[in-house]
Amino acid sequence: MAVNISAAEGPCYKYKTSPAIGKFKRSMCDYLGDLNDEFDVICTGAFIFDHQDRILLIQRAASDTWPNFWEVPGGACEVSDSTILDSLVREVWEETRLIVTRIFSAINDGGKMLSSRKKLRILKYEFEVEVERTDVIRLNPAEHQTFKWMTAEECQLAYDGGGNCSSKVQFTSEYQASTVLESFRQRKERKSSTFN
Repeated sequence: MAVNISAAEGPCYKYKTSPAIGKFKRSMCDYLGDLNDEFDVICTGAFIFDHQDRILLIQRAASDTWPNFWEVPGGACEVSDSTILDSLVREVWEETRLIVTRIFSAINDGGKMLSSRKKLRILKYEFEVEVERTDVIRLNPAEHQTFKWMTAEECQLAYDGGGNCSSKVQFTSEYQASTVLESFRQRKERKSSTFN
């Protein structure tokens, strides 16, 4: 259940990062310029885990595009964002009111090439992040209607390998489902290497 809190008026940009994601500490325009403007926009996604190793999934609003489908928080970078990572932090805050405190790694370091219904060429990056608290989620009802914390096993059961789901969770795409599962694998690997 979402908790109604009195949050700050905007996201907090005082987060820690891993050296491995230094290339994302640039503006979208600079980054795309180095790619010879092959893409129109960069989108980001956040894999947020709670202390029970469950991932946060949010369900799109029934009145929005991809109605009732599930995804991780994220969205398009804006020209006004100082860096791609700041875009990620802003999107997490706008969609959930969660405050990102740390960005660990890119789940798909090379990005994923997508296209929108408006024929925009999109480069998508998704990151594992840590948030200040996981019990204070506040959704924007115009964009998302509910959320769930799910284990790796629950996500695997929901995903049948073709982008369709056999349970109450239907991901926005096969790509989204596969990166959710990959985020669990990379998180487990990161945590085991930290303790060894």
